Amino acid sequence: MDYNEWDGNQEFEPADVSKPVTPRREADIIAEEKAEYRREWIRSHITYIFAAIAVVVVGLVVLFISLYNQNSSPISRLMSASAKDFSVPFEFSVELSKDDKPVMSYKGSADIDDHKHSIKVAYDADYTDYSYKGIVYSDDAKAVRGFYYKDKWTVRDCEDKINYYFDFAKDYKNGDFDTGSFLRFTDLTSKYNAKELDAYIDTIKDKFVSDSSVAKANAQNTEKGTEYSYDVDLNALFDAIVSDGASIFNNAEDYNAFKEKYELNKKNLSDADCKIAFTIDQQGYLTELTVRVATAENSYSMNCSMSNFNLAVTEIPVEFLETATVTPTE
Repeated sequence: MDYNEWDGNQEFEPADVSKPVTPRREADIIAEEKAEYRREWIRSHITYIFAAIAVVVVGLVVLFISLYNQNSSPISRLMSASAKDFSVPFEFSVELSKDDKPVMSYKGSADIDDHKHSIKVAYDADYTDYSYKGIVYSDDAKAVRGFYYKDKWTVRDCEDKINYYFDFAKDYKNGDFDTGSFLRFTDLTSKYNAKELDAYIDTIKDKFVSDSSVAKANAQNTEKGTEYSYDVDLNALFDAIVSDGASIFNNAEDYNAFKEKYELNKKNLSDADCKIAFTIDQQGYLTELTVRVATAENSYSMNCSMSNFNLAVTEIPVEFLETATVTPTE
């Protein structure tokens, strides 16, 4: 259920009437409960930020451009550069906007060691009506994530997610895209078939070469490094999935739902502008990634930046570690 679909029928705990309280209007109570429901929904569904940038990168590769397997292609360079980012400590910033107004943002640092299977990520998350701090931590003894909200830490186990991430990262850093571990990490195994998705990528990859009917590519050197950009025809992209991608869905209902949504939005997609751009600096690090989709009525954008490679320091609060040791919860 989408957090915007709150219909007022959810049950709430009755108010404590043992002490006098200031009367509140029904509208204020409903507004407060809706805001709290949104916060709980987002907290329970948010993907672990330590790989948010990586998931965005590889997700765009799959959905918008597919996998170029040529060693000289921009997408191969994107994979190589993003993998290099996650091989060293770095700082990151992610902002999602609607009509050029920020909706949510994350700022923090990450330190991931593949050999030790250790992860340290600390970040601040800011939404339109609340903010919180988040931690993802993994060592030999535990794999946990936590949120600091309303003056307390809530900690949950995430060992499976950590294992899925490292399974995926191992192949990704070697230039391979493991659809199975990717779908497990993103909780999409119930919707898509890993084997069929892998085969489908091989089938359609030739349709996603530069200056095809789907994407127009461009590259230029700047002071920041080499900037690559793609103008994507969303209609051509989704039409290719409708025509040849039915097998990637685990059941006919999901495919039919996708097809129905595509048909309903075909006109909007025809008028939409979609641009993907990323910058690789002279040291080979991915430093910027932006995606912007503009329709006749609205525009949506995602901006990622990565910096301070090899120098970033991630501090894990002692209070979090104490909570993780004593009271990890599912």
